[in-house]
Amino acid sequence: MSKNVLDAVIDVKTLKLKITCYLSATILVLTGPFKLHKECEYLNDKNNIVTTTADKTYPTSSKSTVNSIMNETTVVQDDSNIAEKEVSMEEKVNYILEHYDLTLEQFEVIVAVVLAESKGAGTCYEDAYAVISTIYNRTLSKKWNDTVEQCMGDGTGSNLYYQVITPGQFSTYADEKYLEFLGVTNGNGYQAIIDLLYTEQPVHSFLSFRASDQKADNRTQFISGGNWYFSELETEDRIDGCVKCLEYNNYNR
Repeated sequence: MSKNVLDAVIDVKTLKLKITCYLSATILVLTGPFKLHKECEYLNDKNNIVTTTADKTYPTSSKSTVNSIMNETTVVQDDSNIAEKEVSMEEKVNYILEHYDLTLEQFEVIVAVVLAESKGAGTCYEDAYAVISTIYNRTLSKKWNDTVEQCMGDGTGSNLYYQVITPGQFSTYADEKYLEFLGVTNGNGYQAIIDLLYTEQPVHSFLSFRASDQKADNRTQFISGGNWYFSELETEDRIDGCVKCLEYNNYNR
């Protein structure tokens, strides 16, 4: 019995699907028929690996036949099982601007504040993700919506930008330290911000944080040297109809 591994990258209508097939064939006689067992792995629409198997009988085990099998590029296509086209950074940013009703300038301020507030001046992915998760969670909180709207006007509480610039909320905005990061469009921290806002999957359900040197009971730190997070978004505080991030209330601290 022989075993070969075939890696094929299929490009169909700009969608890329990587299929790994494990081929095993038992050659009955040198020129006689044989059965090919093919086991394939592919990504379905939920990005889960799916395995399929198929048997095919070939009339001969000649070298030319085996070579033609290994060179096959035709795959039966099932559109529901093709992984989605990779979304570019530009497309993600455009989606974020539209989805959260932000101008590019407002988004850049949010990015700058998050980088300034997180560990390593925005070089730490984990802490930047935790900081933007906090801001995101505040847009779902009745109390934080009320706090912002008292200062910034009706309807501003659900907006990420106004949650960031409301007086008394983020020291790096008040002392203008954020200006050092204005215009940054790369790096670990920036990637963390994009990932959270695009997927809407916060790593926690906290509404506040303090600097790394302000450890206290009932505060959670997600990475050594990072901020300490506290004050969870409770069910009674959530805005009616908003269920995001409540799934994370049971975060295993």
